[in-house]
Amino acid sequence: MSFFVAGWYLVYTKPRQEKKVATQLSKSDIKTFLPVFKNKGNRADGKKLGFTPLFPSYVFVQLQSMTDYYTCADTDGVITYVKFGKKITRVKDEVIQNISMLVDNCPDITVLSGNVHSGQKVRIEDGPLSGLSCEIAEHEGQQKVLVHVSVLNLYIVVNVSLNKYLIEMC
Repeated sequence: MSFFVAGWYLVYTKPRQEKKVATQLSKSDIKTFLPVFKNKGNRADGKKLGFTPLFPSYVFVQLQSMTDYYTCADTDGVITYVKFGKKITRVKDEVIQNISMLVDNCPDITVLSGNVHSGQKVRIEDGPLSGLSCEIAEHEGQQKVLVHVSVLNLYIVVNVSLNKYLIEMC
């Protein structure tokens, strides 16, 4: 890697190692972001609540230097950085902010892959999702909010009532 740019990147981890990787990197003073959502546990009674990574086998990392880059790459449980060609892919700050906002404010989150018929691009201007750049689209017969995570080619789909938000068309 000849030219380093500080920012958010994405690492691919061994299966079910996301939390372990995030914890180890935090101990090395590397900022991580592991978006999770609440789910019912595997118990038959469904009473135990657990937290599941929104993107299994992926952890977002904020690298400040080449030292951070190598520390992260050498962390137990990390397989590789997400790359396009030979270049590691940088994740825009706006994507991290959007995902964080959705995870913090929306209990009903779904992740979809593949071709999703996206809709009109908007920016929410009021309420707990203020500043969110998203798309409004029809999904399963209802209007939904979509946030595209292009580095993973996935869409986060949120079921919210749009009537209570001030929306600006982009």
